[in-house]
Amino acid sequence: YADRIHDIHSRLEERLQSLDHAAEELVLNEISKLVNAWLRGAKETKIELASVREGLTNTISATHPSSVRASVTRRGLWANLNYYDQLAFGARTDVVGAYRSEIRKLTGSLELFMDREDAVPAHTFVQELFALIERRERLLLERSENAARAVFEEPMRNDDKLWRDSQNRWGQGPGYLRDIRSYTSNWLRDSKHEKLFDELKKGLIEEWTRFLNGIEDAIRGAL
Repeated sequence: YADRIHDIHSRLEERLQSLDHAAEELVLNEISKLVNAWLRGAKETKIELASVREGLTNTISATHPSSVRASVTRRGLWANLNYYDQLAFGARTDVVGAYRSEIRKLTGSLELFMDREDAVPAHTFVQELFALIERRERLLLERSENAARAVFEEPMRNDDKLWRDSQNRWGQGPGYLRDIRSYTSNWLRDSKHEKLFDELKKGLIEEWTRFLNGIEDAIRGAL
């Protein structure tokens, strides 16, 4: 009798494990459909570089003239006004504007899914997915800033005319900030520098694609 009871218990355990696995697989398949539908839309998300174009010049207008002069003297490298940090922050702002709402759509859909009673078998995986999204979003923003610095710093620092004109403007009467802003804006809008924006946009799109691939790989791995 003991052997028979042990055998029945073992078979019941196997059956329960099989049912748990089937339930988990069913829920994961639903999550896969949800995430894949989101991915199809997210891959089409566009990004514009408005903050990269305007952020630095707006900051110049809001900075004390002495700090602007100090930065100009050092070709954009000054603690109180670092041209390249501002361009990097502009890229981060544009990435947030373009992609964060898409990311929140995904996390919002997953949170609603988690409220379902039949979603319990996948709770651990979804929590891991949330952590992955958070890590990869942080990495996306960091890499976006680095991409902007890498694209703009060398050509801007090496532009003798920009810095010569900016340095010579000091002491020439009212309108100093307005003119420094104008010199910088003209540099950023110069057609010969448009390729820098194209290069940056390409890099940011690649970072977004890398983010999406990480989510896709996580779903594929779970299944």
